Amino acid sequence: MGNLLKDCASLRLASGDASPYSEGDGSISWPRRRKRSSNELAAESRRGTNELLQDALAGYLDELAQAREMLNSRYDDLKSGRAKPIDDEEAFARLKAKTEAQRNRSA
Repeated sequence: MGNLLKDCASLRLASGDASPYSEGDGSISWPRRRKRSSNELAAESRRGTNELLQDALAGYLDELAQAREMLNSRYDDLKSGRAKPIDDEEAFARLKAKTEAQRNRSA
């Protein structure tokens, strides 16, 4: 995971990527409103836009890696039999009961 975060600072899109934001030279073209909001946020936080975007991307990639790790772990639990799958109706019933219990505690 550490290498992923280190590489984030030098992240570039390959010139062959089919992205609507790719300029073909490795740079990214942002829609005007996204560019404007990132510039405003950078000014408010008194940080450079590049630094702000790199931190945001690093945080996103970190969260994505954690989610992937959790999903892989859950899949392994199901595959090994350590966890049992439940059908959608049972899952919904459990969620509904949990929500009702929380509402009753709040009232």
